[in-house]
Amino acid sequence: MTSGKAGVKAIESIEGAYTPFPGGLVGSGSKPSSRYKALLASTNERYCPTMKGIVPDTYVPENSDFVVEIVINGLTEKAVAEA
Repeated sequence: MTSGKAGVKAIESIEGAYTPFPGGLVGSGSKPSSRYKALLASTNERYCPTMKGIVPDTYVPENSDFVVEIVINGLTEKAVAEA
């Protein structure tokens, strides 16, 4: 959490870039794709804490119960790239 908060603080200093979620951090576990046409997002099983015991190639550390990510939006592509 400490490193995530530091990342959000750094992004806040970049003009035109912002994090759309309160506090800048959001629970991870979804991916922007799906095998179903009508579903825009699906579970990213490698980052889903509740699936870490059944997914052999999980990225969730054994002693961790949650994963967060920083979603970056921006007014320009340059602002997002800088963030």
